[in-house]
Amino acid sequence: MRKFKKIIIVVACLLMTPVATLAEGIEPRAAVHSCGGILTDTTEYGPWGFAYEAPCVHNHPYGTDVYQKRDVIVRRSCNKCGMNEIISITEEVIYKECHGYDW
Repeated sequence: MRKFKKIIIVVACLLMTPVATLAEGIEPRAAVHSCGGILTDTTEYGPWGFAYEAPCVHNHPYGTDVYQKRDVIVRRSCNKCGMNEIISITEEVIYKECHGYDW
């Protein structure tokens, strides 16, 4: 009986707790350019490619882990003055494949 009362109290408390909507308290933010325009970023991801190999870190005595990299290009533009900027980044060691084995 005590357990049942505790469950009823917990359920009643949960029902009385107000549920906030997803949009409540969230303010949209945007990067603002010096001219007052809004900056918009467009990101393009290149294909993964070979970066390097290293000894396997998954407790396999033989084989290697293959680490890969890819190029990321971010194009930033302003909707007011038309400024365009290209930022090129190379992501490394983000994706790896285990080629280790026990023999």
